[in-house]
Amino acid sequence: MKIKVAGKRDSHVRIQIIVLASALLVASFVLLFSRVGGQREVNAKPDDNAFEVSAVLGALDSLGARDVEQAIEVWSQGVASRNCASQYAVMSDALRERYLEVIGDTLILESTPTSVDSWYISEITENEGVTTAKLLFTISSGEGESVAASAELTLEEEDGYTVISSVAVESPLYEFTGISA
Repeated sequence: MKIKVAGKRDSHVRIQIIVLASALLVASFVLLFSRVGGQREVNAKPDDNAFEVSAVLGALDSLGARDVEQAIEVWSQGVASRNCASQYAVMSDALRERYLEVIGDTLILESTPTSVDSWYISEITENEGVTTAKLLFTISSGEGESVAASAELTLEEEDGYTVISSVAVESPLYEFTGISA
């Protein structure tokens, strides 16, 4: 596995990303090789640790964003896959602290019959260095019904990276983000 971290060698953000990536990597191996009856066993069922590990490792490929579109892409893919680590990877330091309070130690949100079918950016506006992006998600229920839900992201520059400084989502997206009213 190769972990790429963009940024200057002396960047404080780069150090934080490396620490986060290392912690996630260690956690993934602990989950992957959990002890069962004194033996090491790898399970590949979607409800087991291997599923969580693959999501954590997927997040490691997405650390940091250089532009607005990349930050939106990483966050939206994290929403679609219910991967808190991917969403966290492109948040500002202040938002990360609040988000960790919301999700606790959960990296993957509970799977339900609903799923994100698609998402797209409906509008991006910039005003005095602050960018606002409005996104639209289509969500299908287990019964075949689809609903639309929107999210609004505020993006800013932080230590040479584009980060999300605030997130507002409509209720159908609560179970995909861990955010609720």
